[in-house]
Amino acid sequence: MVTVSWDKAVHDAISRQIVKRKTTIFDRQDLIKDELKQIESETGTTAKNTDQSLSYELQQLRNNKHIVFLDNEGTYAIINICHFFNCV
Repeated sequence: MVTVSWDKAVHDAISRQIVKRKTTIFDRQDLIKDELKQIESETGTTAKNTDQSLSYELQQLRNNKHIVFLDNEGTYAIINICHFFNCV
């Protein structure tokens, strides 16, 4: 089975969430509930604390100015949708 990196799997999960919800705002808990099993499958991880790995990847996206924290309850927004989706 071909696996993908954690950053790619999380990016793809966020993409699915924002398309499904038709908004650039998403929630960490929804990612865990709706996407974490798929992320685990795509990455081939056997780690026990995958929710912490997800948090790390969200922090990396924030540090790279792709997303911004909206509150202290796990709500995020994509800063530039075109940059996030690599628009031409």
